[in-house]
Amino acid sequence: MYSLLLLDVKKTFLTSYHYTILENNAKDKILLQTLCEPFDDEILQTENLLVLADTDDAIATWTAKKIPVIAWSHEKNKSESLMGSPYMILSLDALTLDYLEEIYCRDHGLPLTIVKTKRSVLRELTADDYTFLLALDDSQPEDSAGRFFPYHLSKAEKADYLRQYIKSQYPFYGFGIYGAFHRESQEFLGIAGFATTESSELEVGYAVKKSARQKGYAFEWVSALIDYARETLCIQDIVARISEDNLASLRLARKCSIRILTISQSPHSHPLQ
Repeated sequence: MYSLLLLDVKKTFLTSYHYTILENNAKDKILLQTLCEPFDDEILQTENLLVLADTDDAIATWTAKKIPVIAWSHEKNKSESLMGSPYMILSLDALTLDYLEEIYCRDHGLPLTIVKTKRSVLRELTADDYTFLLALDDSQPEDSAGRFFPYHLSKAEKADYLRQYIKSQYPFYGFGIYGAFHRESQEFLGIAGFATTESSELEVGYAVKKSARQKGYAFEWVSALIDYARETLCIQDIVARISEDNLASLRLARKCSIRILTISQSPHSHPLQ
């Protein structure tokens, strides 16, 4: 978590109201300081330093120092492109501790933990999960909808696919397929998460490795993900595509109030399995 949030914004843009919002969001866990206040250069060596900026020049300056910057777009800086930062907010209300934690993880290449259940942790995938995903896919038929990798890829192509997925899926869409791990032993149990359908609906899916099946993990993960989608992603309607003969998944989908979109399989959509 960032211990210092440095505010490099035009003084006339930052009102007492804005600063109150920042102070309330920080909840005394993050030190706030503006550039108009005196500070020692040692601050720039703070390990967990983050800058909020609202001009292109400021973004370029801090990016050159390899310090992560959140761009703030507001009514008084419409002439600024703010394209120099991968992170942007439209309101200071968005600058919550959870959001700063996300920036921290993105900047440090760390996976975000999405949900925790009684027995499991669902987190974003990392490159280190490659062997787990290969083993999971190898245990399933080539046409299975529960495979993570497109089945026609070589091993080298699969490794690149995973890297690109991690790089683009989570930051851009804000959701994806996650790794499921045992809370105590950290054993890899499978995958679960979200994809989008051709009509841009949110689809939930999972695949449990063979040794962990019939232990209730699927219901545990899907229930938690449904709550996450509705409370965090603010998406109420979640769908699933399930093959007609997959009675267990059909029962689970109905139990979790998931709308069954089609009764067909797609090997690249990560539907319920």
